[in-house]
Amino acid sequence: MTQQTKLLKLRGSIHDAQYLFAGIRAILLLKDPSEKGEVIAGVRKEISDYNREFAEKYNLGKPRSIGPSLANDVVTILKALDIVELEKKKIRFSPLGEHLAFLLENSQTKGFRNEMTKLMVNKFSQLSSFLTSLYRLTINGELVLPKVTPKLLEISKGDTMTMADRMIEVASRNLTETHKSRLSSLDLQKKLRLHIEMTKGKKIKSLEVAAHRYLISNLMGPEIANKRTYDIIRDQCVSLFLVNSGYLEKEDTHCEVVYLTSWLYPDMMPPSNINEFNDIDLGDGRQIRIHEPSSPGFKVKFSETVSETFRNLQPEFGFVKISDLRNEVCKKLRISDRFFDSEIVTLHQQNPQKFSLSYSFEKVTSKKLPILVGDTLKTIYNLIRIAE
Repeated sequence: MTQQTKLLKLRGSIHDAQYLFAGIRAILLLKDPSEKGEVIAGVRKEISDYNREFAEKYNLGKPRSIGPSLANDVVTILKALDIVELEKKKIRFSPLGEHLAFLLENSQTKGFRNEMTKLMVNKFSQLSSFLTSLYRLTINGELVLPKVTPKLLEISKGDTMTMADRMIEVASRNLTETHKSRLSSLDLQKKLRLHIEMTKGKKIKSLEVAAHRYLISNLMGPEIANKRTYDIIRDQCVSLFLVNSGYLEKEDTHCEVVYLTSWLYPDMMPPSNINEFNDIDLGDGRQIRIHEPSSPGFKVKFSETVSETFRNLQPEFGFVKISDLRNEVCKKLRISDRFFDSEIVTLHQQNPQKFSLSYSFEKVTSKKLPILVGDTLKTIYNLIRIAE
């Protein structure tokens, strides 16, 4: 029987599941039940603390302040998940919320995350729709969205038809024949031309928004019909380790690539070479199977893939950017960024002569995070060299 709760839709602007975890921490600290205004203030503080600590850890710029509307979105989602309930105009944990708070308070991180993932996938249909769309519309669970760059403008010489042809060609490489037929260079060219005529300045960004809007609306189905919803659902899935994403070069075209790192069983089957999972029971004979390898055999495979990819990236002065290596290796092995970073640190600590790390002064962004090494005092690295 299909669960009625799957009819719910994610709303608001919450991109990161960590914000929901912060919301639970805030209510836990308040000793519920509490007035809604007090809860909103507590949630704002917890999210602000999380963002500040993250920014400080990676030397990112000062994070934006958290407003009451975003904190209110967090509380709304927690209520939709039946984690909190309203009683006499006060917010308190439900029995389910008390269980989750217990897991969080007692540092049972994996159990807490698994329970939250189960709730999110069961309650919000867009998450499972995102996974099944990637599975059905692509040959290998990997969706490619070409980006508009100065290089693409140069190749196309500013001609929107040439640009549309190029973007459709790249986006279609991984699509099934059925889904390829949904895309038309002529239709995309009309969208691009209209945006050039309507927009003054910010030409690249405007063209990219138009292109992604066209591709997403024609590929992802009615539940994820626009770019804003796509971005929110993609980021939520990444933060729950259900998918991963990165920026890669494909045939001289810069692309955003989103790919499966989990499969909804029995409707989705993982590739035959992936066989280590964190299985989360969703009920009704369904599971979400998240790729979380830990065997010695996979660690050897990881080391070999890292070395091979390093060579293929043609290192300059002996080093490659860790962010570039991360993007390639994670896609090849269908793993999370967190897993990659942890294993790179392990390889470096076990054999620093072979896997040596360094740092160059380059602007750090959320898409190009460095690696942190150390226990109490951590050192930042963004370059790697692998000796033969």
